[in-house]
Amino acid sequence: MIKNAELLRTHAPAAFATHAEDGKVSDRYSFLPTTDILEILQDEGWTTWSARQVNTRTWSKDHAKHIIRLRHEDLDVKSFDVGDSFPEMLLMNAHNGLGSYVLSTKISDKINTWKTIHMDVDKKKSFFTEAAQVRFGDATTDDIIQEVSRFRRLEDNANDLWTTFNVAQENILRGGFRNGATGRMVRSISNIQKDVNLNTQLWDLASKYSEESLPFERV
Repeated sequence: MIKNAELLRTHAPAAFATHAEDGKVSDRYSFLPTTDILEILQDEGWTTWSARQVNTRTWSKDHAKHIIRLRHEDLDVKSFDVGDSFPEMLLMNAHNGLGSYVLSTKISDKINTWKTIHMDVDKKKSFFTEAAQVRFGDATTDDIIQEVSRFRRLEDNANDLWTTFNVAQENILRGGFRNGATGRMVRSISNIQKDVNLNTQLWDLASKYSEESLPFERV
């Protein structure tokens, strides 16, 4: 039995699909139920705590792309202090023939390494500039870079790579500030695939800065 099944049925009903969407896949398509993956992960101690899926008229809601976040039962969020990283696993799947399932985890050792890497003023400015370009590209302006670098909590006023990454990530994904070039408010990212793509690019950017600071680090 899948734990937190009601949460899944409410926010990601496609996780319970028993077959691919009719007429949308070829004979070569191999259907892999999300519930089968969840049962395997559950046996290893991973439990669903958050889920959502794409809302679209193109795909059936019972087969749409969905993303599920899991946490391990051995990790108690109450035992973590403010600023600590809380490992989680992300599972993304779809049953419409347009993609295969993706499974990823945050790497604790790498996070701990990033916490030890000092970012001076110039490095932070460079990082926030490149991070802003991940979402805004050539439309990136000084005011956008300033907003991307703005910390929202006092504990985020720090000069290590991990904190710098988190500040940029939160601002880029959540938005909530005005784009001076267009005068429009920057909205939060609601598209699942865009969320994953931006997170991946930001993670790769931080990895690049880590490698430059620790040239002999193996990743």
